[in-house]
This record gives sequence, C-alpha cells and structure tokens, in this order.
Amino acid sequence: MMIVAPELLADVEGKVESWRECFDIRDPAGFERIVDLVAAVRGDIYTARLNHTQHVFKSVASGRLRLFVREGMARTFAGTLDLMCVAVTFDRIARTGIARLKPSGFWVRRQDGSRAPVMAAARIGKVCGMTGEALMTAFTPLLRDGVLHVVEDGFGRQGICVAAGVSDESAVRRYLTA
Repeated sequence: MMIVAPELLADVEGKVESWRECFDIRDPAGFERIVDLVAAVRGDIYTARLNHTQHVFKSVASGRLRLFVREGMARTFAGTLDLMCVAVTFDRIARTGIARLKPSGFWVRRQDGSRAPVMAAARIGKVCGMTGEALMTAFTPLLRDGVLHVVEDGFGRQGICVAAGVSDESAVRRYLTA
C-alpha cells in the first residue's frame, strides 16, 4: 500500500474516510474543510531539528548504511517527511476540535502546559497504509531526533505524540484551539 499523505488525498470522501481510524467524524463536510486548511506539507516541517534522520538517509544514499525496508515504509528522507506530515496533520486536526479522538486516542499535558493529542501507532499507520509496527520502525529516526514521542497513559494505552515546535503553524494557528 502507498503512504497517504494529506496533500495527496484528492477527493473529499478519501480525506474523511482515511481519518476515520483516528477521529469520530460527525460533520464530514466541515471535517474535510478543516483538513484542507490545516494539512501539513513538507515545507512546514522544521528539518533543522531532524539531524539524526538526515544522517541516516544520507548514509543510505551514499551506500554506507543499508536499510531493511518493510513494505510501505519510507525509503527516502522525503518519504519520512511525508510520514511526519501525516503525524503533524493528525496533531493539528485534533487541536482544532472539529472531531473527537477515537477511544484509542487520548490527550497529555506537555511541560509547557499545552495539551497534545496522542494516537496509537496502529491507527495512524492505517491512515498511511502501513502496519503499526512498520510505522514505528519508520518513525525510529524521528523519535531519536525528539520530534515525536511515545507516551503511555495511566491505563496502559501507548501512542505517538508530536513534540511542540516541530512545524511552522503560523498559517494555521487561528484554527487551533488546544
């Protein structure tokens, strides 16, 4: 299966359906409009924070490192940025308040006091067309860079959380409530 980056979703139904894994969508038209407004693109990601990720893919390109790639996994830095865009888009959609998180999702407080949405890797993986295991493997360099975090709530549910300040939100800040 292919990675379904938000900017690649062409039709309204595809946008709504792909995010149903993560959100309880009650207003499909409003949800589609918000996705169009807040979807992250590669240029939104602050790549200066991705030192380890860049090093890994430069090593792969030069032949010094060989990746054992699972089906659907990102094989390039650009592919990893697409995965990061999906995670940032999830974060932004949740923070707009347009739809509630599915029960596997939850909210945590960051150290700065702001709230951050968390979703199980398996659910975000389905949006990308990957298994949760493959997504976690693809996210490993991003986790090492500190732009994503794996968190667990008091009930033992684990999920992925986007770190604060990893993307430019100046154009979408007015839509974010959390």
